[in-house]
Amino acid sequence: YACPIIASEGTWVARYVRENGIGMISKFDAESLKTNIQELINDREMLKKYKMRIKEIIPDNTWEARCKTIDRILRNN
Repeated sequence: YACPIIASEGTWVARYVRENGIGMISKFDAESLKTNIQELINDREMLKKYKMRIKEIIPDNTWEARCKTIDRILRNN
């Protein structure tokens, strides 16, 4: 679906979202979440950017890809 992620600030998910440019970070309150959703609705270019970035990183973030990474790490140790 490649939908942007809105993550709560101060979480590991927020850090991942920020590092990968795949969504927005929200304070843990309804008004902040509402603002983020409105920004995504009103800024189609931002929405498009997040969707494209998500599609770029999907191949490296499947269960299969992660298992291959673990296998490679374990074989090298």
